[in-house]
Order: sequence, then structure tokens, then C-alpha cells
Amino acid sequence: MSCCLALLLPAAWAIHWPGFGHGEYGVGEVLPLRVAKLTSIHTQLPLSFYSLAQCTPQTLTASPENLGEVLHGDRILNAPFELRLRQPRFRALCRLSLNAQERAGWIARIGAEYRAHLLLDNLPVATRLPPRRAGGTRLDRGPEGPLYERGYRLGATDESGGVVVHNHLHFTVKYHITTPGPASGGMDEAPGGVPGGGGARIVGFEVVPSSRAYRYVCVH
Repeated sequence: MSCCLALLLPAAWAIHWPGFGHGEYGVGEVLPLRVAKLTSIHTQLPLSFYSLAQCTPQTLTASPENLGEVLHGDRILNAPFELRLRQPRFRALCRLSLNAQERAGWIARIGAEYRAHLLLDNLPVATRLPPRRAGGTRLDRGPEGPLYERGYRLGATDESGGVVVHNHLHFTVKYHITTPGPASGGMDEAPGGVPGGGGARIVGFEVVPSSRAYRYVCVH
């Protein structure tokens, strides 16, 4: 079984989001992305994000944790992904050949509906729920806006009991411009989208997980 994790980071315009970030970032700057844990509604046992065979950074670095994070079983580590403000890109992180034990681990975690949790500037990643239907009418929003759930599912099972791994992650980062540049009253558009080269604060972090069949070409 081969597993390739990839990401696609589309451009996102400034949209206000409940909550707030803690830093201000410029165009092209690396954003502080961390992994937290794996959780399931069927068990009280959280697992380390890297407890499953998957793409990992060359060196794992733990972030300082507060007491609440320790009590919730969080172990904040650096992520294998790299996000840069206003620089959309697609990257294949790695190619894995899983042995029988590693495949069994993924199957068990997906069957137990485990979810992966990431943090971007201390904001948790969220998955937008599919539209609901009420009285035959499609509803894209709840009473207070779109409906979300924390984290993303590791995979899915079909009616025959087959398991599919979500090996493709499509991230969307939303931001609010906090420090416009001085030129033209701070309203000019700099390359990359942040006016006047000013700063931006992260206000939203979404992911769309999916499973894709990749083809590999060897380049010599």
C-alpha cells in the first residue's frame, strides 16, 4: 500500500473569523503550523499525531505546553507541512509503503473515527460540514453561519467495509489585514495581496481531506 500526503493551499481573502491569532505575518512568511493529537468520539484515549505511519519532519520538535494542554493529552509538535502567507502551492510530502502492521493501525483508527488536530497560530483546524437539507431545501449555512467540526477525519469506510485513507489535504488560511503599508494611504496592493506590504493576522484555518490515487514518475 502506498500513501502520499499532499497539500494545496489556495489564496484566501481577508475574512473575519471567531477567535484571534497571536502573530502578525507578511507575504511569503512561514506560518506557525503545529500538530496536536488524534481523538475519537468512541474513546477517551487521545493518541499522538505521529502514532500512525505517515510523513514526518526530519526532526520532531516539541512546543511549550500549558497545564490545560497536558491535562487534555496534547503533545504539540512541528508539522510536516509548510504554509506561507499568500503563496498557494501543491506539494507531495512523501511516498510510503506500509507493512501489514502499519496498514492495520490505519484501518483500526479510521474504523474508530479518529480525527487529526492541527494548530495554526493557536487556531484549531476545522472541516466545513456538507450542506444540510430541511424541508427539501438545501441549507449551506446554520443560523450563525457555516457549520464546522474540529480537526479532520483520517479516512472513511464504505458500505462494504472497505477503508479509504485521506491522503490529500487542501488547506485554506483566512487572514485579516492589521497593518496596511504607508504608501497611498495604505491601500495599494503589494505583490502577494497584502496592501502596502503590511502585516496580516490569521483568523481562520480550514481543511478539506480527501483520498486521491497518485501516479509517480521517476526522474533521473
